[in-house]
Amino acid sequence: MYRWGIFCSLCIYLLLSNRSVMATVTAQPGTSAPATLPKAFDGNVASLVHAAELIVQGQVLATHSFWNDEHTLIESEATVAVTHTWLGNVGRTIQVRTTGGYLADAQLGLMSMHEATFTPGETVLLFAQREAAHWWVLGGAQGKFQVQHELLFNSDLPLPQARSAIVAHLADLIATRQTPTAASFVQRAAQLRPLPSLPTGLGATMSGQEAMQRWATPHASANFYLNLNTTQVGTAAGDAAAFRAAVIGAAQSWSMVASADFALTYGGPSSATQTGHNGVNEVLFMHKGATERAAAAQVWYRADGTIVEADIWINDDYRWTATGDPAADEVDLQSALVHEFGHWLILGHTAHSASVMFPRLTAGTIKRTLQAEDMAGISAIYPR
Repeated sequence: MYRWGIFCSLCIYLLLSNRSVMATVTAQPGTSAPATLPKAFDGNVASLVHAAELIVQGQVLATHSFWNDEHTLIESEATVAVTHTWLGNVGRTIQVRTTGGYLADAQLGLMSMHEATFTPGETVLLFAQREAAHWWVLGGAQGKFQVQHELLFNSDLPLPQARSAIVAHLADLIATRQTPTAASFVQRAAQLRPLPSLPTGLGATMSGQEAMQRWATPHASANFYLNLNTTQVGTAAGDAAAFRAAVIGAAQSWSMVASADFALTYGGPSSATQTGHNGVNEVLFMHKGATERAAAAQVWYRADGTIVEADIWINDDYRWTATGDPAADEVDLQSALVHEFGHWLILGHTAHSASVMFPRLTAGTIKRTLQAEDMAGISAIYPR
């Protein structure tokens, strides 16, 4: 049986430079010897530890959503009662923010495909950083682990891990601020959840909203507009025609599924330089910094679950190519965007490595061709 989720994302892990810190760890006593962490999981935790300003465990007390200051994105804030402090100095509670949420008065929601979500009552292990006057989950979904008994779940990694393995690993990492030893790679969220159930945390943000998000059916369709606002156009990465063809080709991959009643259509150029709720589906480049993901989809929906807008931002601080021949440190634009357009359709990830919706795309590789599971997913949501 095919499964697919809702909250998904695309990110690149980088090797981070060492920096010395003072750390106070108050761990639970008597933790057992850790099992060996998978390389991807180990590298992820090491990256988080190295960059975090705050590492705590606690219980989510409440969440609420609101417009950001520019009134372009919905943000949410979770209040967490701190039970363990691994790094940093905070009080008994903290407030941590993410992008995405649901505004009941406006009957409008935003699924930010690269952010963590929170549910009151859940126990979480958090890696956070300070931005302006607020704490934000580090690396979006990467920095939030849900604690369920002796297992830790992270929506950026496909399999749960033993809590004892990570807890025992934290002290050494914090003491040395190790950099990850694994090669840089592209990693996407991989928590598989069957539809129409909502991902953990979204129900609280939506105030009980239970409708499944999807484009209006039958004959679902979406026009999208593209801004090639990147200085990488016209370099060895490809000219404007090549970049445009890569984006359109990624969208057309989904439109050509014969068993699905869905069409993504290129509508022309866009002048937008940032994502936000404006009623237009846009793909554009934004400078997000080297510690942010390489690209992410954001989907807006109404109270009945109907999607009314979707956007993709592409991190212009990474090396992209539209030539079809990526170097070892370049990301193939079409391969990345065929995955992100899949998120527009509310597809999540599969466990099959050949699938374009598999949770990992290695830099320097090509993965543009839809596989059987990808086509089965879109056909199930939008059947012809």
